Amino acid sequence: MIGRDTGGGSSFAGAGLYYLHDRNADTDERVAFTHTENLLTDNPETAMKVMAWTALHQSELKAAAGVKATGRKLEKPVHTFMLSWAPGEDPDHEHMIETARSAVSALGLADHEAVFVGHDDTDHAHVHIIVNRVHPDHGKAAKLSKTRLTLSKWAEAYEKEHGIHCHRRIENNKRRAQGDRVIDLESRRRNAEQFSDWREKRKTEATELREKRRFQEWADRKKSALDQDKQLRLDRLERSQAAQRELVETRFARTYDTSQAQARLERIEAALSVGGIRGFWSTLTGRKARDAAQRDALQKTISAAKQRHQEALKGLKNKLDAERADVLAAERQKAQELAQRVENARARREREGWKSYKTDKPRGLTAAWEQDNDSAADYLQMIRAQGGRRQQGPERER
Repeated sequence: MIGRDTGGGSSFAGAGLYYLHDRNADTDERVAFTHTENLLTDNPETAMKVMAWTALHQSELKAAAGVKATGRKLEKPVHTFMLSWAPGEDPDHEHMIETARSAVSALGLADHEAVFVGHDDTDHAHVHIIVNRVHPDHGKAAKLSKTRLTLSKWAEAYEKEHGIHCHRRIENNKRRAQGDRVIDLESRRRNAEQFSDWREKRKTEATELREKRRFQEWADRKKSALDQDKQLRLDRLERSQAAQRELVETRFARTYDTSQAQARLERIEAALSVGGIRGFWSTLTGRKARDAAQRDALQKTISAAKQRHQEALKGLKNKLDAERADVLAAERQKAQELAQRVENARARREREGWKSYKTDKPRGLTAAWEQDNDSAADYLQMIRAQGGRRQQGPERER
């Protein structure tokens, strides 16, 4: 059993994001189980918000409980520690919860709000404990000191209870009880190495994440610019087509104007409908038959003009639709080419290991500069040697 104090913090939201999710992701596949203590909810996300509320209203809780508001404001209400079992051990969730509850009680935090989070992403079972230092009843902050030694003694008692013996821990705790100051240098060295490895890994992950974010921002800006350009071209095309349609319709209306023929047809029909002596005279002279024939011819002319007008408008609409389809196809092709370029760039950068141009370029320039300096130094040395030989010649002649 190893009890490791992982320190304190100021944000319950940050602790929830780290312990309740996978690393650098929104998923929670590594979370095996969760458990809450002294809270009215079993939802760990809600529990984190409740603990944050308790820490935020510490002064109100003190005032309601009649506790004097003295001392400095608590800056780190979050306290976390971890309990891990050996790789060969396989405790169930109930045993892990009971063990975590015992460790919390050993630290004097049994009445405080806490969330237990079990992970299964390593070869050894372990549980993380997030405790609120602010008491939910009277608002006092728990005073934590020498939590590592307390957890070490508690772990020794746990191992004795379960028939496990860690001789180094037993010897170190015995010497501490006698007043000796014992430091486990091996554990500190191991922790320092692990922290160094974690920091380098974290730095690499941060660099990769930053490069991915920069690349994604570049791709988004590129796509946004392309979309804006596409929209501008479509708007310009629509305005051009609307103007062209209006111009052609005006030209068609002028070309196929049947208003005069329609007025003449109306006059002929009025003349044909006249009765009495005038109508008899028109029938007698043959004017009525001529007017009827002219009326039929005008009706045919008007119908033909309207039909040609409709056909011309239909042809114009088909032409404009074809132009719009061509423009959309071209834009679609450009979008596909951009997506392919972005994918190729992403694949190339992944093959290169997400190297930063800010770090790689200066190194390349420095190497080239040093190479140029070496070449320049060799050249100057050759010039000096040649110059020295030229200066020695005249001196020999004199």
